[in-house]
Amino acid sequence: MGSTEKCADAVKRWFRSEAADFYDTKIDPMNIPKRQKQIKLNVKENRAIVRQVKSNSVLSAPQLRSSLEVTTGKKVCTETFRRVLRKHGYHDRIIRRRLFVSRKNRAAILKFVKEHVHKGQKFWNNVVWSDETKVNLFSSDGVSRVWGKPNEDNNVTKTLLTINHGGGFYVVEAHVSNRG
Repeated sequence: MGSTEKCADAVKRWFRSEAADFYDTKIDPMNIPKRQKQIKLNVKENRAIVRQVKSNSVLSAPQLRSSLEVTTGKKVCTETFRRVLRKHGYHDRIIRRRLFVSRKNRAAILKFVKEHVHKGQKFWNNVVWSDETKVNLFSSDGVSRVWGKPNEDNNVTKTLLTINHGGGFYVVEAHVSNRG
């Protein structure tokens, strides 16, 4: 038995004998209820947060915090908003990117499909399909994030290096037919 267990047992024995006489009850110190955390947001405010996210899922926790601060005047940590949303089944995700296809192009694609749906295998053997991909030489086009402490503004490892005029890119184009 280590020294901490011996000390804890001694405190328990003292509490059960002398302190219990002082309080006139037999309380086990291991079963004393802990003090509850102060609840910052009430049920009505929680529902308002969930309602805002349902209508606009792009809102971030700091944006929700500022809107609540304007309406109620309460200053609450952004993690509280994340906790409320997680409790209601919302989890933050990276927005999935997909190509935008205009109505005009959708109509053209649908027209092409309807015209060519019943073509035979002989027709499709003579079709050449093409695709192209843009490959950046230096960095991605996406958003870059970095974690850091408040006094690390000029840290070289926390800096994204760039080249004038974007750094260049390659466009790779491929053509595929029935024969390969």
